[in-house]
Amino acid sequence: MARDVLREVKVSYRQLEYWSHQGYIPGVDKETGSGVPREYTREQIEFIKIMSALTRGGMSPVKARDAATILSAGDEVELAHGVSIIRKP
Repeated sequence: MARDVLREVKVSYRQLEYWSHQGYIPGVDKETGSGVPREYTREQIEFIKIMSALTRGGMSPVKARDAATILSAGDEVELAHGVSIIRKP
């Protein structure tokens, strides 16, 4: 993966590989990697950027994945009663 993409999504190579291997990123073959460069689509990169922002804010990777899935569709995510995230186009 190119360094500029890692900078764009604001995660380390190791973190991105972990998320990929755990299946947190839709459409990524979690069995590949480990010395084989992964290719990410623009949609996956946008998904990773959302997940990265949410985990930096303290959300667990699992909850960040769930929220990123909804936000990627352009919807609203209710994190707790009265606390929502709305993605603006």
